[in-house]
Amino acid sequence: LGKSVGTLTKFSYKGLVYKSYEGELNVGGVRNRQGANGNTSMVANVWQFSCSNPSVAKQLDDLLGKEVVIRYHQSFAGVRRDTSYDVVSVEEVKR
Repeated sequence: LGKSVGTLTKFSYKGLVYKSYEGELNVGGVRNRQGANGNTSMVANVWQFSCSNPSVAKQLDDLLGKEVVIRYHQSFAGVRRDTSYDVVSVEEVKR
């Protein structure tokens, strides 16, 4: 079981044959990326995840744009989603 904290910036239900819930979490900061032309650019540090539980997916959709704590399982075999990270719970960060 893993945990990640950040701002929930994207969440959707997609797929051609196998539909899945997919999202992105901005975990803060920026990282350098060197392009083909040799120039370095700054990009947001984004973590991509999937969600197979419809009730957790509803919570994620309701929390879009908010800072959240996501707990997930990572699996490698038999995955019918975009990532190997499957969200099992989410809660809003209260400040």
